[in-house]
Amino acid sequence: MSINYSLSTQNATSQEGITHAQCWVHGRRYFIEAQKDHPEQATEALQQIAKLYQNETAIKNQGLIGEKKRQYRLEQQGSRSSKDGTMSLF
Repeated sequence: MSINYSLSTQNATSQEGITHAQCWVHGRRYFIEAQKDHPEQATEALQQIAKLYQNETAIKNQGLIGEKKRQYRLEQQGSRSSKDGTMSLF
């Protein structure tokens, strides 16, 4: 896995079996900036990112690991995406 630094990105795209993952902390900044021109969409995205952080806090507080952690994430994702389709922002 790589992160969103240009050198890491360049290395990730040149090596098989490497998955490039965006950092929510860094990506979130773009949505904050976008609130000026697209307040509704950017706010929705920021709320979804906040929910991801809440889920990770719940996972940590409950001491979930391995399959239980994965299952919790899947359950939380399913309830959001089936409700109104907002996960399509990501």
